Order: sequence, then structure tokens, then C-alpha cells
Amino acid sequence: MPAFFASEGMPFWNELRTYDLDRSSDFYQGLFGWDIDSADNSGYYYARKQGMPIAGIIPVTDDTASHQPNQWMLSFLTDDVRAVAHRSREYGGTAGEPVDGPRGPMVAATDIVGAQLGFIHPASEPFIAGGEPGTPVWHELAAILPEGVSIDDVATYYTQVTQWSTMRHGEGAHTVITAVSEGGAYAGVWFPGEQGAAEVNASESRWTTYFGVANIVNAAEYAQEHGGDIIVQPQNTEFGRIAILADPTGAPVTVCEAPEHVEEPHEGDNIFS
Repeated sequence: MPAFFASEGMPFWNELRTYDLDRSSDFYQGLFGWDIDSADNSGYYYARKQGMPIAGIIPVTDDTASHQPNQWMLSFLTDDVRAVAHRSREYGGTAGEPVDGPRGPMVAATDIVGAQLGFIHPASEPFIAGGEPGTPVWHELAAILPEGVSIDDVATYYTQVTQWSTMRHGEGAHTVITAVSEGGAYAGVWFPGEQGAAEVNASESRWTTYFGVANIVNAAEYAQEHGGDIIVQPQNTEFGRIAILADPTGAPVTVCEAPEHVEEPHEGDNIFS
């Protein structure tokens, strides 16, 4: 599996909060081919694909389950969690106090439109897997603008807080902001409005990671057969075939068809075996 070196401001780590670890683990192992294990006795679980860490799973206790829904949260890479927390507050968002997380210092925040996100300074080399089944293939913010907040304000938040280099496409309600590095886009922000928000099951601003699957129809059928559900049926989009599913605890998860990685043959390999 190819690994990529992440830089400042890139989406880096996804975490699932779940009140039913066993059902969630079984579901995602089958859906994405993940191996799920706990590296220590901290109660934190890692989802891996071919040995590469893909996501974390946090079991939620009964005491807090009624207050916090089962959901995924995306964290962005930073070199300094205290500095990025300060910038988030300065540019209209919020931020808590940094804590030592399983993968390094991190801080939970909300952006200027109220979307939850995190920032993390990884304790090890910031390699990420992506672009194929079982890994993230895209990250997207559906930004529902509160009164007094403009598209320009959202763009400023992300260029200043995450240090993004951005490109803007379209105008008004059709505006899309993309984060780019070396000519390639790795995340996007769009502004769905009320109608668009209903179409993507977003009642509030929310970051979504698109996870790759080999076949979108099979993934949707798998969800229904293993205690989950289909929120948005498989459909063709500019990103390819996507669907929004619910896992057995109700946590939404967006899937997108992605090609399997094919290893290039090396000199001396027997290509007929």
C-alpha cells in the first residue's frame, strides 16, 4: 500500500466515537477490510489496512453515550497545537485545551461555521494512506453559513488557521474552495444551502471523509445486510460513484468507488505466476 507524507494543514486522522465497539468493529472490518486492534491498554483502538494506521476508534461509555452521537471526526495535521488553537479562536472558531492523544498532542475545535474538527501533532512520521479501497480518498466540508458569516470569512479561516493554499471555483452559492499542494487538491469546501444540505443529510456544517470501496453497490448492500442502512443511495457524481451509509450504531459514513492499487512489476519478478 502506498504511503504519502502529510504536511501542515492536511487532513491526517479520522476517529470514530461509538457506544458499541463490537458492532462497529465487525461492520468496518467487513466493509473496508480493516484489522482493528488496541496497541495498549488505554482503551483506544486502531483500524489498519495492510499494517498502515487508517483511523482510530474510541469506545464511548454509557454515561456519555446519550449526550454524544456516534460519529466520525476528522483531525488536521499541525506543527503546533497551541498555536493552531489560538488561530482558530482568533478567526471566529473555537478550540479547547490541547491534550496528549494516542497519536500525539491534539486539540478539538469548531470552525467559523460550527463544524467540528481536530488538530493533531503526530508523535511519529506523518505518513498517511489514501486513494484506494479501505482508505480515505477525499475530505469535504459542507459549510452552512450562519448569519453574519460570508464565504470570504470561511476562506480566511482555513487559509489562516490551517495554512492552506487554496483555489476558488464558481461564484455565490456555487462557490467551491479547494485546498491544494503541489498542484493537487486534497480537501474541499462547498456551500450547499438548505436544499443541498438535505440532499447530503447535513443539518449542520460538517466535515466528511470519503472512504474508498471497490464497488459502491456491494458496499451499500453490505451495510443493509450487516445492521447498517443506506442514507443516500449510490449515485454518480463528479467524484465518481458515492453513497452515504449508516453503520449499525447510526454513525454516517460516506463511501466512494476507488480503484485497487496495482503494484508495478519489478525487474526479476515472475509476471506469469
